[in-house]
Amino acid sequence: MKFGHRGLVLNILCIVMVLCITPSRVISGDGVGEKITAVIVGPEYRETDNERRLTNCIRQALENTTSPIRVMPLDEFRKGLYPWFQPSTLQTSLEKMSQLMKTPIVKNKIQQLGVRFLITWRGYTINQKLKGPILCGAGYGGGGCLGLAYGDRETSLAANLWDLQEGQAAGSAEAAKQGTTVVPAFILPIPLIARTESPACQDLANLIEQLVQRATLPNPADTRQTPENEVDAQQQVQ
Repeated sequence: MKFGHRGLVLNILCIVMVLCITPSRVISGDGVGEKITAVIVGPEYRETDNERRLTNCIRQALENTTSPIRVMPLDEFRKGLYPWFQPSTLQTSLEKMSQLMKTPIVKNKIQQLGVRFLITWRGYTINQKLKGPILCGAGYGGGGCLGLAYGDRETSLAANLWDLQEGQAAGSAEAAKQGTTVVPAFILPIPLIARTESPACQDLANLIEQLVQRATLPNPADTRQTPENEVDAQQQVQ
């Protein structure tokens, strides 16, 4: 019985050691299991409520993906790169952005911040005018509404991914969702707003995740076997 208990304890210790030592493998551009830092920049010179809401929507969607992306606050990024990437000096064209990222002083500051990707996005949410009758009235006995109204709602988003380490664009992505907002009224109108922003943000984040994975894949030229590696491998086999 003592030997049985000792064997059970040894087995448990071996399992714990394996669980503690075995690392979780996550593909990233900076190494296995490390986070990739990105910054999200909206289209407006000064952030509006709509832009701030959609930026947070994209950020939360990126956090829901399996990619190891950590989003740096925009204010922190702008402070570290002042006076570049300010609302009044932000470059959005491919040529000007590529030139800016290859500027030695800008490149050094980006490396110090540890930022790998810059995500610039543009987009909108449109609510069409509601259709359908809703009648409201009031009298001595009270008041209320009766009817049904509806209208289309659309969210359209597009993003460019910039690889700050390579100083070049890494791709672009687009996503759009449509829905119908319904407002039934029985005594009080109750708006049932179509959920278009969250699904559109998630679709865009999934596409950005694919672009990040593609940009951080190892260069095939770095992983191919050289004659020296082939000789070492043959010696190990023998």
